[in-house]
Formats: sequence, C-alpha cells, structure tokens
Amino acid sequence: MCTPQIPGGSYGLGTELNDQVGRRRFGHTGLNVGYTCFSYVWPDSGTAVAAMTNSEDGWELLVSIRAAADRRYATTRIAAAPPADVTGRYVLRDDYPIDIALTDGRLTFAAATQQPVVLLADPDGRYRHPDLDLEVRFVRTDDQPYVLELRQEGVTQTARPATEQPE
Repeated sequence: MCTPQIPGGSYGLGTELNDQVGRRRFGHTGLNVGYTCFSYVWPDSGTAVAAMTNSEDGWELLVSIRAAADRRYATTRIAAAPPADVTGRYVLRDDYPIDIALTDGRLTFAAATQQPVVLLADPDGRYRHPDLDLEVRFVRTDDQPYVLELRQEGVTQTARPATEQPE
C-alpha cells in the first residue's frame, strides 16, 4: 500500500504517498454525492487525521485542514538559507508577475497584486507554503538563469525571469 507502484511515483495501492524527508504521509481522498473527505497518516509522528465535509465543494476546506496537519505532524524542521541569486521577478504567463524576495532572511513569494507570503524550506531544496498548497522549486540548466517551477493543486507551471525572452 505504501510502496510506489511506478518508480519515482507518488501513489501506492490506492493511497497517495509523500515520501519527502520529514514530511512522510500517506492517505486517500474521496468524493461522492453530498460530501468530500480524506484520511491521512503521518507515520513518523504516529498520527492520523480524517475529515469529511457535507458538500461536494469541500476541497478548499480539506486542503487547509491537511496543510495544518502537515505543519503540526511533519517531524523534521530544517531551516535552510535561501539562495540569494533566485530573488527577482519571474513571469508566469501573459505578464503575470511573481516576485521572489529575501525579507528578514526569509524567502517570500508574491503573485500579481497579492501580498507576499513566506516560503518554508524543505530539505530537498524546494520551498512551500502549506496554507496555499504551494510548492516552488528553482531549476537551473547550464549557464542559464534560474526558472521557477510552481506547483499548486497538482498543476506544475514554469515561470521565467522577467528579463528573459521566451524561445
């Protein structure tokens, strides 16, 4: 059940897997007429959480509950120094700006006209904001500038530095 069925995959037999160091979790979501639900287990802390809403549109609430449980029951907290060379403006699409800044020693993320939020460093070099189900990764190939990979609600998008022209 907790063994990835595809090498490098994130699903076991009927369960979603998260095997990141300090954030190990497995569980399952569900939906039927009149409700949405989930149950997840954080094996390193010996904790399980189950939640159900009486609505088919309960995903936003469930994502918030799971993010709060991740913050509480994930066991490893590593404070990595953010790389200063990833700060600046990135463009996602149609001139949709994303600003990455270093504020009081913490990496912040601001999309379009929204207020900045602090990103938490993960041991594998990714950054996240669990309340927004947001994961950010900075990728560099050869001598090119960093590009920003943004993953939210299961969708991954790429933003390029504002000064870089798309090919």
